[in-house]
Amino acid sequence: MQIGIAELSIIMLVSIIPIIFSYKVAKRKTKHPIAAAVICGVLVFNPLLMVCFIIFLIFKKDLETV
Repeated sequence: MQIGIAELSIIMLVSIIPIIFSYKVAKRKTKHPIAAAVICGVLVFNPLLMVCFIIFLIFKKDLETV
């Protein structure tokens, strides 16, 4: 089975959405939002772990602003 250009572009689009979402959430929750986005990008290949990671970020306390 070969993957065509259309399927590949859909896969890339679907994998970018959670990465952007995790980056936006991690900006408020961690000091290293890019690292969190990279971790989510790796976890895209295992959706259950990716969802658990995003839920972990959502429930984590916000950073204190001084």
